[in-house]
Order: sequence, then structure tokens, then C-alpha cells
Amino acid sequence: MKTILVVDNDLGFVFWLGQILDLAGYEAYPAKSAHDATLFMAQFRPLVNLLIINSALDGAADFVAGLRQAQPEAKIMAISGAGESEPYELPGTDAVYEKMDWVDQSAKNMWVERVERTLLGHKIEKMCGNP
Repeated sequence: MKTILVVDNDLGFVFWLGQILDLAGYEAYPAKSAHDATLFMAQFRPLVNLLIINSALDGAADFVAGLRQAQPEAKIMAISGAGESEPYELPGTDAVYEKMDWVDQSAKNMWVERVERTLLGHKIEKMCGNP
């Protein structure tokens, strides 16, 4: 089972995406900040296959750099807020996506596709809206 850490200050989105990923056969863990994700990693020391992190969070770049150093095989997906003109790409990311309206039923399949593409190593950069 692949482990995914989802870090975003929108807890509704984090838990919604975690549930979708759990149903798709992944083990998803939520965190509301880079600080909380750091505490989670220190306490549980999980092997993270994919990090999904809001690129605008304080400490996001440092967290990504630390994860890259500790687990270089981990994939990193940066997400930005919906409607931002240009998603901010964190150094060391494998994919950059805009957060689409997560309440929309069709978004479920798109998120699972995004995760699978990133885990397979497809370099997807600056994709806004639909994949």
C-alpha cells in the first residue's frame, strides 16, 4: 500500500482528498501545516510515497527539502489555490496542480488520476484546472 501525506490548511479539502485516496487503495494522512507534517514525520517516521502540499504554506519549501533529503524516492505534488494566476512551484516537486473545486463529484476521479500519474513518475508541471 502506498502512503500519501496531504498538507493543506483547508482541512475540508485535506479530509475529503484523504477519504478519496483511502477508497482508491492508498493510505492517506492529513496535516494542516508544514509544522504539523514535520511533527507527524518525527513521531511516526512513515515511508512517504507521495507528498501533496499547498505550495503557499509557511515552511512548505523547507518541508519539501527535508523530505527530499530523508526520502529521495518520494514524489512531491505541489498544489495551489484555485484561481491563482500562476501556481507556485516549490523546488524539488514532481508535479504542480491547481486545486479545483473539490466538492464537485467529477473531481474525485481527476485527483486519483493526478496521484497515479505523479506516482508513476510523469512530470506534470503547472497544470491548472483539469489534467
